Amino acid sequence: MTDTTSRRLILPSDRVRTVAEVAGLGAWERTEEPDADSGHGRGWFVAGIGTLAATLAAVFALTSTADSSHSDLAWMFILIAIALAILGVLIGFVLIIVGFDHLRRGPLLFYQYRLGFVLERTKGRVGAYRYDETIADLIVYENAADDPQSQWDEREVLLTMPDGSSGVILLTRDAEFATQIATRCRPNVGSTPRPRRLNVDEAVAIEQAHIWE
Repeated sequence: MTDTTSRRLILPSDRVRTVAEVAGLGAWERTEEPDADSGHGRGWFVAGIGTLAATLAAVFALTSTADSSHSDLAWMFILIAIALAILGVLIGFVLIIVGFDHLRRGPLLFYQYRLGFVLERTKGRVGAYRYDETIADLIVYENAADDPQSQWDEREVLLTMPDGSSGVILLTRDAEFATQIATRCRPNVGSTPRPRRLNVDEAVAIEQAHIWE
């Protein structure tokens, strides 16, 4: 089902209009914010800060318990606190670094034109590509839970551009638009787009392997 209630209007920036005109993409139609990048930088950063804060709180609680415990148990609590501190700090800093990397690149925007599309990192690169020169692989990934109410499937499009770059356009809110993109581009297999059905882990692995930076 297509969800248009939360979509905001994003007009092409000056540099997007320039590359679209040079590539001869025709008229602009719409802009999408792929879900794969919506707020992820802030999310990773906040998760890293939260992990560090939770680690400090847990270490403080363990060391306080050690102070009031029998000497034999105190050493056990101290060792657990040290191990937890090392693990928590490592995880926290990794999450913060990943968050900074996302924020450095900026979110990914997809500008749909009549004859092609433009990908833009708001704080990075921009590229214009024609549909007839781009290969699209439509992917359906599903959560096959035992509980029918927990079962769902989403769609993403793996785009391979003529310059050799690739990127995943994740459109969980608009399955029809994902299919439309794949239909306009050259299909990966056969004469029409044939969705590949994957599980969530496989879909996430593809997203991570094809980040358009």
